[in-house]
Amino acid sequence: MKKLLLLLLPSYLFSCMWINGTTIDGNFTNRGAYVMSLMINDSIKHNSPSTSLENILKNEKRDELSKRELKEHDAVILLLKGDYEASIEALLAIEKEYPKQYSVASNLGTVYELNGDNKNALTWIKRGLQRNSDSHYGSEWVHVLILKTKIKLVTKPNFLQHHQIITMPKKFNLGTKIEINNKNYSIQQIQRAIEYQLRERTIFVKPKDAVVADLLYTLARISAQTSIVEEAIKYLDMAQLYGFKNSKLLKERKSFYMDILENTSLSYKIEKWLSFDIVVLSIFISFFLIVYILLKRVIMKIYRKFKK
Repeated sequence: MKKLLLLLLPSYLFSCMWINGTTIDGNFTNRGAYVMSLMINDSIKHNSPSTSLENILKNEKRDELSKRELKEHDAVILLLKGDYEASIEALLAIEKEYPKQYSVASNLGTVYELNGDNKNALTWIKRGLQRNSDSHYGSEWVHVLILKTKIKLVTKPNFLQHHQIITMPKKFNLGTKIEINNKNYSIQQIQRAIEYQLRERTIFVKPKDAVVADLLYTLARISAQTSIVEEAIKYLDMAQLYGFKNSKLLKERKSFYMDILENTSLSYKIEKWLSFDIVVLSIFISFFLIVYILLKRVIMKIYRKFKK
């Protein structure tokens, strides 16, 4: 078990959903996609340290853990119980006994942050990133930016009213590369990293929180530019719930997206109707195929019985 903190999260092997929606240029699209706004919203509403603790205790197999893993496992349980000082003490002891374990550094970063010590949290998250840059699905660079922003907010409390954690250009697409801390990231890499960090963060951080709100706003922009406007609006609503600092900017952005949805062409409406009709027809045919196969099996069993 290499990543104990992953025990806190629901499975990431979620299936792809087929969705309809509107592109930023007002066209209709029907495609397979991961509807992350629904998953993050579910995490906000239903996941908490207590539910995560219940899941761990229900599924734990202590006899399968090594001595180090068992110690780290128990330190994470202390974290989920809210006993941060005890969790830090336990993790530091593990670090001393088993140095250079990236999961220990990552968990220390998390518990220090939850305990309000963002400077120590940043030190340990950076250390974990050095030990394994692919940890947490390669998203820990976003955690570093979050902690730097939280430290900055101490002396500049209005920072997020005029700046963002990740500065996005006015226009971009899936082919755009953005340089962050001397490293280039694709839009998809940025999107997936934010999504992962938010799925983890919203277990502990409930509204209101300016940092979460800012990341949700960035996801809204990415969704609108590269996916569908409908999902972008859901992210904006969540950003508002978390208290996005620039309410005027949020209102203008949502109004812009709503205008796109309200001013679609006749051809758009026809295409959307036809797409819906095809989906319904596909479901109808699939249902009757299943019924046909089941009935055929029953009939064959009866036939064989009477034949004997």
